[in-house]
Amino acid sequence: MQIDAVFRQIAIHSDIRMSLCVKGIPRQENIDRISGKNGRRPHIIIGTPGRIIDMINTKDYGTGEY
Repeated sequence: MQIDAVFRQIAIHSDIRMSLCVKGIPRQENIDRISGKNGRRPHIIIGTPGRIIDMINTKDYGTGEY
């Protein structure tokens, strides 16, 4: 959370997009943000090792991609 806060302070002056992937955020919300369902994919993903590994291993059953 601290790293995310610092990155957001730095990114306020740029067009850098970030996504936070941690246990407290719903899994589907993480998937939607990373895949760009809102139209904007993140440049930087910040998260805990477990959630990041989970996102890497998660298969999109609509497209068949990880």
